Amino acid sequence: MTEPYRERVNMCPECGVPLRAFNKRLCCDRCEGIFLTEADLARAVDELTHLEPALTFGHDKAGHRPCPTCTAAMTRCRIELAMMDKVVAPKVELDRCASHGVWFDTDELADVFLAVERVFGSHGGTRGPSDAQPGDGPLGSYGKFNAPP
Repeated sequence: MTEPYRERVNMCPECGVPLRAFNKRLCCDRCEGIFLTEADLARAVDELTHLEPALTFGHDKAGHRPCPTCTAAMTRCRIELAMMDKVVAPKVELDRCASHGVWFDTDELADVFLAVERVFGSHGGTRGPSDAQPGDGPLGSYGKFNAPP
């Protein structure tokens, strides 16, 4: 017997437990995955670098994980972030629902932020080290350690 639709929504695509809402994100407390909208991801990179990224997704292939929002199968893909005249292409394969957002398994979001930081530094060259603010660094305010339980 299949479980009702309403019980499958907001479930972790990795481990199947209910996700916790945090702002506009869905977080898994068991596997530490996080589901972000593309706009939220772009905002996070902008906060990190002070440069607005153009996000593109490619290398698509069929996936089997359900979107936490609509339960449709997400696509496996790679992300590229273009800022100024540079392109950052982290070596992580993500799950993406074109309508709702991107699922990041444990540490995948950190891997994206670290790849961006390697190319642009933590502030895109717009502030010096003495201008550091709370929440600065590769995870900024989006890190799993800053999310309240």
